[in-house]
Amino acid sequence: MSTAMANDPGWLLNERYIGPASRSRKMELYYALKPLMPRGLQLALRRAYAPRQAKRAFPAWPFEPSLVEHRDGELLAQLRASGLERLPIVNFWPEHKRSCVLLTHDVEGPAGVENVMRVIDLERRYGFTSCWNFVAEWYPIPDGLFDEVRAAGCEIGLHGILHDGKLFSSRESFEANLPKIREYSERWGTVGFRSPATHRNADWMHELPVEYDSSFPDSDPFEPQPGGCCSIMPFRFGDIVELPLTMMQDHTMFEILR
Repeated sequence: MSTAMANDPGWLLNERYIGPASRSRKMELYYALKPLMPRGLQLALRRAYAPRQAKRAFPAWPFEPSLVEHRDGELLAQLRASGLERLPIVNFWPEHKRSCVLLTHDVEGPAGVENVMRVIDLERRYGFTSCWNFVAEWYPIPDGLFDEVRAAGCEIGLHGILHDGKLFSSRESFEANLPKIREYSERWGTVGFRSPATHRNADWMHELPVEYDSSFPDSDPFEPQPGGCCSIMPFRFGDIVELPLTMMQDHTMFEILR
């Protein structure tokens, strides 16, 4: 693994270490039965499976350092080769900022829709603005809600057409969704996308009709599709910027791991 990564960091960014993208039969069965399961049973199954997921050795959780160490190693090699004591680099963030935080919410049901403005009001007390990702055809979205969200300084993103786990289940399903993804992105005036349940396929992401995607965790063994791109920094799939998820999701923290 280390040799391949050293020669091509894309081996990690594209999750090549996992092997061919495919879903297990257990995952297919879970999503087939999920609409019939009470919410409590869904959570119980996720909690029962979590200890097994936590045993994954790679990528390390909650943070996989491979690509950061690779980047730092290359910079050190350049510094030594130059014979200089300092190596000028372009700062990672504008205006000499030392860090960057992106706060996002995936709205996955009517209860989430009802609480959007309540959460935005809470965030504004602490000086935060955020991005709200809505599923296009999974629940009703009240007229005027997007205007309220944007008036508060927040962003609207697309969280898929249906939250049914099928977007990346096959090539046919992915291609069938692309026209609607484009349609809703244009209708809603959105430029960002996050796949439902962070399902993904690195070979297809560049085809999404958006400016940025945020479906890849840097490391997350607890998602329905475990793994991660091993990067805390943005990178590209063709013309699309990938903004990795780099913090544990609140649902994982509170509901799954308690």
